[in-house]
Amino acid sequence: MAKPDNKGIYSFQDWLTWEGAWELINGKAFNMSPAPTSLHQFIVGELHFSLRIIFSES
Repeated sequence: MAKPDNKGIYSFQDWLTWEGAWELINGKAFNMSPAPTSLHQFIVGELHFSLRIIFSES
């Protein structure tokens, strides 16, 4: 099985056959989002730093 159906109830054995990043919680399949890239984290950090400076000056 490549990908589970969101409406089914699954076992650990089913989970072993899935492709991609899936979690199995109480028999339900949850598709996990990929982790943010280092570039994304850098941009968010710079934005946070800039906004903190702007709002702390007020």
